[in-house]
Amino acid sequence: MTNWLRKHLHFSAIWLVVGLLLLVLPLGAQEDISALRKRLEAKASVTILVTDSGLGGLSVVAGIEERARASRTFRKVRLVFVNAMPTAKKGYNKMSPEEKVSVFNDALKAMATRFKPDAILIACNTLSVVYPDTPFARTTKVPIVGIVGLGIDMIAESLVRTPKSVAMIYGTETTIESNAYRDGLVKKGIPLERIVSVPCSGLAIKIQNDAASEAVKVAINGFVRAGMTTRPTPDAKVVVGLCCTHYGYSSTLFSTSTLEAGAAAVELVDPNIRMSALLFRPKPTRRYPRVNTAVEVFSRGELLPEARKNIGDLVRPASPKTAEALLGYTHDPELWAYPSPTVPK
Repeated sequence: MTNWLRKHLHFSAIWLVVGLLLLVLPLGAQEDISALRKRLEAKASVTILVTDSGLGGLSVVAGIEERARASRTFRKVRLVFVNAMPTAKKGYNKMSPEEKVSVFNDALKAMATRFKPDAILIACNTLSVVYPDTPFARTTKVPIVGIVGLGIDMIAESLVRTPKSVAMIYGTETTIESNAYRDGLVKKGIPLERIVSVPCSGLAIKIQNDAASEAVKVAINGFVRAGMTTRPTPDAKVVVGLCCTHYGYSSTLFSTSTLEAGAAAVELVDPNIRMSALLFRPKPTRRYPRVNTAVEVFSRGELLPEARKNIGDLVRPASPKTAEALLGYTHDPELWAYPSPTVPK
């Protein structure tokens, strides 16, 4: 599993295809990618903040850092990753809708004030769904890109290429209950009967602690088999939407389980790949002879040593700096106020 990130995020022919698609695909209400890229390219040094409710989004950080070194678009790139989960014991899927909005809003305000990023990438499907309801979304001047819009585009492209295929959308409870993927695909002309949504309760934290563990294998197999029993066309190709940033770390298990459950063929869709590429042009610009990259990792809640080692090992092949930043992360319980003062007790 330690070679997963290099296999899936390494820029090459995939990068070229991703970049070309980003130039022409609509991204709904989120930041215009071409405009954002042009705005950032006017700077020699940029600070990009990536946030997630956990450590799944570190694969995006690793992918950006790797591409920044190769493209040399900027003289200096500071990558700041902030784990937006307020404590180690309470994630967003355990919160009421009102609390999710309030807590993430407080986190975003703190991130913007402290780190002054040139852009914020929400590398989290759960938080991308929550973000539009935050007051921060209505007032911020910082460009924001959520991962859900990217995922919808990628899944729709796959379904259009193979008209008889079926999409299996795997995500957290919050992501699935929001129907963001289902509704987004329907708006792109995908018939509802070609979309199956599967909530995967507790899977992200299992993957974070050990992506290749027996517990993860059993959980993924159970979720896949439950979802596959409801697919309308049993012998069709299955487009597997990994709609939680953690799931890509265990992508092989999703593929194997789907084939074993009867799929004719499997295509994995990991939105992390597109998010890690969106700041760079398809063809490296190499504006500068060298680039200085820096990676920092912050978390309000304490991160378990086994989780840091697990994720660090997975991202190290693509970005040693990201792995080292995770191992030496900054634990800051004062990063923002929690419990949120705006949520009634």
